[in-house]
Amino acid sequence: MAQSVSDGDGRDRIWEQNSSVPQGVEGRMDVTISRVVAAQPDAPAVCAWDGDLSYRELDELASRLAVRLQSLGTGPGDIVPLCFEKSQWTVVAVVAVVKTGAAFLLLDPLLPTDRLRAIIQQCRSNLILTSLSHGAMGEQLQLPVTVVTVGPSLGQESLPRPAPSSPDGYPKPKPPTLLPESLLYVVFTSGSTGMPKGCMLSHGNLCSAMHYQNKSLGFRPASRVFDFASYSFDVAVHNLFATLTTGACLCIPSDADRKDNLEGAMARMGATLANLTPTVARLLDPDALPALETLLLLGEQVTDLETTLWCGKAQVVNSYGPAECTPISTANCAASTVAGLRHSGRGIGSVAWIVDPADHDVLLPWGETGELLIEGPIVGQGYLHDLNKTADVFVRDPAWLVRGGPGVPGRTGRLYKTGDLAHYDADGNVVVTGRKDTQVKIRGNRIELGEVEHHVSACMPDVTRVVAEAILPAGAEAGHILVVFLQTDDDDQTDGIRLVDVEDEVASGLARHLPPYMIPTLFFAVPQIPLTLTGKTNRKLLREMGSSFSVDRDRIASHARGPERARRAPRTETERTLQALWARVLGIDGGSIGLDDNFFRLGADSITAMKLVAEARKVNVQISVADIFRHPVLSGLAVVTASAKPRNETDRNGVEHQHHPSTNGALDVVISPGELHHRGPLGPEDIMEILPLSDMQESLAVEGLSDGLQLVDYFHLDLPPSTDLARLEHSCRHLLEAFPVLRAYLLPCAEKHWMVIPRAVDLIFRIIEAESDPDAALARFCLDDIATFGRHQTIVGFFVLRTAESATRLVLRISHAQYDGISIGVLFNALILSYQGTPLAPEPTSFADYTAHVARTRDSAVTYWRGVLQGSSSSSSTTSPAGTSREKDGLRVRAGAPQGVGAQSFRVSREVATPKPLAGITPASYMSAAWAVFLSRLQDGDGEVVFGRLVSGRNAAMPGLEATVGCCVNVVPVRVDTGSASIREVASAVQEQFVSMGDADSLGFKEVVDKGGGGGADFFSCTQHQNVEDEVSLTVERGFTSTLRRFENPRRLPYFLYVISFPRGGKTGLQIFAHTGMLSVERAEELLAKFCLFVEGLS
Repeated sequence: MAQSVSDGDGRDRIWEQNSSVPQGVEGRMDVTISRVVAAQPDAPAVCAWDGDLSYRELDELASRLAVRLQSLGTGPGDIVPLCFEKSQWTVVAVVAVVKTGAAFLLLDPLLPTDRLRAIIQQCRSNLILTSLSHGAMGEQLQLPVTVVTVGPSLGQESLPRPAPSSPDGYPKPKPPTLLPESLLYVVFTSGSTGMPKGCMLSHGNLCSAMHYQNKSLGFRPASRVFDFASYSFDVAVHNLFATLTTGACLCIPSDADRKDNLEGAMARMGATLANLTPTVARLLDPDALPALETLLLLGEQVTDLETTLWCGKAQVVNSYGPAECTPISTANCAASTVAGLRHSGRGIGSVAWIVDPADHDVLLPWGETGELLIEGPIVGQGYLHDLNKTADVFVRDPAWLVRGGPGVPGRTGRLYKTGDLAHYDADGNVVVTGRKDTQVKIRGNRIELGEVEHHVSACMPDVTRVVAEAILPAGAEAGHILVVFLQTDDDDQTDGIRLVDVEDEVASGLARHLPPYMIPTLFFAVPQIPLTLTGKTNRKLLREMGSSFSVDRDRIASHARGPERARRAPRTETERTLQALWARVLGIDGGSIGLDDNFFRLGADSITAMKLVAEARKVNVQISVADIFRHPVLSGLAVVTASAKPRNETDRNGVEHQHHPSTNGALDVVISPGELHHRGPLGPEDIMEILPLSDMQESLAVEGLSDGLQLVDYFHLDLPPSTDLARLEHSCRHLLEAFPVLRAYLLPCAEKHWMVIPRAVDLIFRIIEAESDPDAALARFCLDDIATFGRHQTIVGFFVLRTAESATRLVLRISHAQYDGISIGVLFNALILSYQGTPLAPEPTSFADYTAHVARTRDSAVTYWRGVLQGSSSSSSTTSPAGTSREKDGLRVRAGAPQGVGAQSFRVSREVATPKPLAGITPASYMSAAWAVFLSRLQDGDGEVVFGRLVSGRNAAMPGLEATVGCCVNVVPVRVDTGSASIREVASAVQEQFVSMGDADSLGFKEVVDKGGGGGADFFSCTQHQNVEDEVSLTVERGFTSTLRRFENPRRLPYFLYVISFPRGGKTGLQIFAHTGMLSVERAEELLAKFCLFVEGLS
């Protein structure tokens, strides 16, 4: 046993430094934040990629949500899990839960489902808050919980019950009854028994931490705090509350920027303070972040690499803190040199003690290494539902504390045993040197090796013993990696150590239970797990064995692909480039990396992936961290990289704009030599973009046509006789240059169509002399052109029809894959502006940018629609209307192109008195609700229906998207249970779905059917409300106004049965647009007549 400090050297210094413990702040976090709101309501509180909030706006949204949560029974004693991507809505949700008096738990949605389920079960929660994109979580977790989604509709929804009025003009929740010791939040860490353990922190803990720490750590009202930390870690909690209690602004990047463009996001948001791990800090260039004033380093040991990089560029603070206390327990705030930053400083809101690792009742002399204990008001409340573990590490009144020291009276207290080994340096600062147990930290992630061992053993029952360890490969920047040693009792292995492959079932089993950072990088087989003289596992020897083996990283590379597989060398330029990039970031010989190698099996992790993205960007190779995780094998990543578009600019909302390189590797696949032959001298170097057609583009442009044909539309505008045709031709050419989508070809490949956009095309501008009747001339020209137009022709063309009477009519030929109802007006307005001499500026968001954004948000959109449609019943056919014979009059309709030939499109129309408006309900939502109720009455079964709704597809937060030329329009499902609900209730439900879907409005309807998880996604009908005139009047020149009209292509057969509503004078027009392959004209007229009677009966 070590010598107790009762006298002798060091006694005075220890007690002088720790003579008093900081007093706890008797505060509540909800009250503290409310004071800041009252003091500076208009100051910026949140600057996020998806929106900005002032303190007043944050308080209003959080109050509204809190009122709703209280109506669901949420209050003190509850723990509410929050599952969000990085977003402004996370902050709203946290503050809302705090306002109810409940505690919150931040969850990373990327955690394995099994781990999320285990955590939520420990919390005994019956309610979860999620973002819109994770609304299906309740179904995925298979737990009896209520899921409340939080998003843009929060400020518009009606509250569930009357709420107390407030002088601020918005409802406030009922103030909860709370004490400083009331639970504020729970954070889960790795647990040695195989189950994560929940650390509990109170209002008083956090209020004390903020009181003692904010100013010292650099938080001030003008700070712009960058929110990098994952929601799995308590640093995210610290960032949020330190910001809001100071009156600063929290800058929240998108998850994509956080991983793929961290430096750019920090610079764009003007971050002045960031809290990062040293490993991440090393990825940044200080010169690119001139606004950054303070860099807090936390989570792992600080080295000279990052301090040398950042000293003199920003105030660097080396901080330390276990999750069982508030996120920061000690901090080195005053050091300004590399040497001075090697220690973790002194307690900040706490006192740090060093005791005998084997006996916490023995205080060690100054300078000796022992276990670090934390005392003070920031020490947490213990482990959730685990009194035994709490008692083991949260200790009261150690003997030396009660006894006191020279000139310092004894005191009672509660201390946390960190398990970290540390000592005081000459100046009394804490220097952390290691662990006394089997807990390790890798890349800032706390890992209990026992939990890893538990799950590996469960997945590999034939293995005799399992020992997990962190080893340090060669190379100063390699960093520790997590490995596992397996004793298999294999008679063929008598000595030494060898790498082994694990079955795919083992890898997938680990991935179901453990987050990525806890999955071992390598597995070693040993004949016997070595033991110490006392019979314990000799971990030191295992670390030495593993590290000596890992010195040769190329041996890892050769083994990672498996003993039976020869290395396949890269063949394409993209593959060779990736091979070189992998070698650079992994520190191995590129020649050892083959096409079948897995990036993570070679020793990489998420930080290495971030390095790879950064290195790739330097050579204009565009990949994301998500790409690497989805396609970790070199050959697969090369395919993604070849078809990726380099991100070369970022808009003010953080949405990256992307463009295909001209040497796109996908060209060889999409464009065959035969296709190029039809294009004349067009080669891969002439291509600007290759874009996949959306489901809507396919249905509008090519669906159901024989090979070689496609649908085109014709818009016409009458021009004054004085029109200068040469100037008009020049303006048409400018239009092709300004809007790349107008240059597109549509080409089939791999059972779908692609939009190929050349850098330039020859302008088609023809003058056609016609007979005296311009309408007859137009019809003849369009019908002749329709009969012969195929995919080997340039799509967009401009034709001027002139008659003997000097009538001039401009005709635009265009595919519906290139425009929608919004962009056709943009096109003709731009044409007129150009004709009048106004230069055309480039689109802020091109259609290629939009398509790239749709692809990036696909996963979240699929998740959203799965949540909406899971378990829905099919509405793809309807039963016969009441009073008719099912055999004779049954109405059975299925969406899609008609089978066979001979189908014809048609429209049937009627008018009804405009329904009485419902407060807060749009006409579009009202008519969709009316169709929902009507449809449910036609069906046998319950009142649930699923049908489509035509939307603009332009909800994404991209600058100028409202003026983007392209086919953004889409059909999305509407699912509603009409039951016994009133028309207002149904309309409210319809409108809520419309508002809540966000940019999930762009997911293709066929993918909704495939991924939605419910047969009801296969809908047949679609509602469309036209709230603007179908024909637009344009002023061509002073004194001459013309109406833009469309010549309807008789080949166009609608994919859905469209139920269209539109204002017509003082009435409402109703129309069914369908084709005879769906139902007869007579049947459609009968259906519409019944629907009109139903609508009139609603008023």
